[in-house]
Amino acid sequence: MAAAVAIDVIGVVSGVLGIFQFAQDQMPSHTANPADSSSLRVHLGGGAKTVPNAGGSLGAIKVYNEEQTLIGAGSGDGPIPMGSFQDITITHGYGPGQQPTYVQISGTDDAVCIAYLIQTWPDGTQRGWLGDMGQACGTTWGYSNVIVGTDHKPTCTWLDQDHTGILSGSMQIHMQDFTNLTTDYSTDPGHYCAWPAMYFEPRTEDTGLPDNQIWGAPAPSTTATAATTTQTTSPAKRAQAYKRGLRKRSAKLASTIVGSHDEAHSAIKLCSSETSHGSDFVSFAEGVFCDMETKTAWPLCEKSVKGECYDWERHALVEKGGKTTKKGYSDVQRWE
Repeated sequence: MAAAVAIDVIGVVSGVLGIFQFAQDQMPSHTANPADSSSLRVHLGGGAKTVPNAGGSLGAIKVYNEEQTLIGAGSGDGPIPMGSFQDITITHGYGPGQQPTYVQISGTDDAVCIAYLIQTWPDGTQRGWLGDMGQACGTTWGYSNVIVGTDHKPTCTWLDQDHTGILSGSMQIHMQDFTNLTTDYSTDPGHYCAWPAMYFEPRTEDTGLPDNQIWGAPAPSTTATAATTTQTTSPAKRAQAYKRGLRKRSAKLASTIVGSHDEAHSAIKLCSSETSHGSDFVSFAEGVFCDMETKTAWPLCEKSVKGECYDWERHALVEKGGKTTKKGYSDVQRWE
């Protein structure tokens, strides 16, 4: 069995495109799959702590070749704990040995937030994708405590078919676009939000396309270009129809609070984002608590803070006059 080979993957941090390398111990074994299959490692965001009923599950996963022809399919194998991964085998029933350059991933009613993907082709070639791209392209995102390489913690991209506060139910990725193979690549983050690089769907069953057809491709009878099929015309406008029906957070998210010491995890940024989603969040570096139900930022209660604040030790909001409101979390996580 050959040793795993590190790969460089394109990601976006604070609107700036960068290159991040997976550490060798994060890579699946670099060995060729049987000619009739490929594999996909799906790593969810969150902390390393396994929480009962946390995490989520995936639905159908389909792969297409560079000619955009369906070559294989598979599905998630039960729940994936937050902060953990699942290796999924994709059977190439329609094209043994072919390169699965496009991947379609469908969520279920049990939401997932994906921090990264690593794909292994039948010949052992590997490709990667970071969850940072979902936030960069305007779909629902959250923080993760998953490290890629030496110190990068990508944000994660949410998928949920019943839209419990989440815009996208499924996504399609041209994996070739996100693995840096040469120095000649686009440094414009917007380039990666357009078909064919990436495409988000609010609901898989509402694509209006046959089950074996790739999403977002211009009709053969038109002269449309990739620029005409960007996410501004795909999920953003179609998602408006779903926004009215979006429910609040799931019960498991509403009963959880995360406190992070990582300076990159800004509670202020999280609260001010229209597309962020997840548990209530505390940034110890900022001294700020974000109530994700109302997207309201509160200072942490300290000696220098007078008036309304959030008391981390009691997990309570302190209002005017000293009145306290306990939040009643059943799960408290602290990320170092």
